[in-house]
Amino acid sequence: MVVDGVYEITMRTPMGEHRGKLTLKTYGNVLTGINETPMGTISFTGTVEDDEIQWTERLETPMGLVTVTCKGVVEGG
Repeated sequence: MVVDGVYEITMRTPMGEHRGKLTLKTYGNVLTGINETPMGTISFTGTVEDDEIQWTERLETPMGLVTVTCKGVVEGG
């Protein structure tokens, strides 16, 4: 499944909604990306399996290090 591209996203967090830009690139079953948010830019790697994508981001916040797991399903073309 090809998910390569740049996406405008909205993240719902305990501290409110945050808009960002998500750039995804696939290499076989390996997913790489960059998440650009008002809190900073985070690079990550993840997986692609059929129409499902998944990755983990580690964020430094005022409350300490937070690990966020992101999952998605690709629909349509």
